[in-house]
Amino acid sequence: MRRSMYKIKLILVLFLKLLLIVLLASCDNKTNVYSERELSEYMAMLESNPNDCYILSRIASIHQIQLDLEKSIEFFEKAINVCPNNHYSNKFDLGISYYLSLDKKRAIYYMDNAIQIARSLEENQYADSMENEKKSWLNKWNETKEWHYENYPESKGAESE
Repeated sequence: MRRSMYKIKLILVLFLKLLLIVLLASCDNKTNVYSERELSEYMAMLESNPNDCYILSRIASIHQIQLDLEKSIEFFEKAINVCPNNHYSNKFDLGISYYLSLDKKRAIYYMDNAIQIARSLEENQYADSMENEKKSWLNKWNETKEWHYENYPESKGAESE
């Protein structure tokens, strides 16, 4: 029982910290209005082009910005399924959506997969960039856990990644 309470607290703390980071990054109201208008335009385009990878990934990205992570994941997965050999950035961005939804294992899986694809295409500059961004996301995850352990020392060892 105690273990599950600590897990819930940790997940809540992680979510609130991530939410704060994203909200601070997108606190400009004009950005939100622009995103809604852009989303409407892309959704209209999708009706006549349901298999357009670019449109699907733009819709997914807008949902990610708005923290509608379920929709973001749905549209990134559609883009990947429609164009499996398309650019690796959709897989990396899908990993970010999973990270923001606190699914670290899936996040790492998709990020690593995107990096591996970039390396296989000998696009090492992009692979290095994604590797650095992945490290940044994982550092944020670890910093949040450290903060949690400092404030709830009794929970250390009571949760699993």
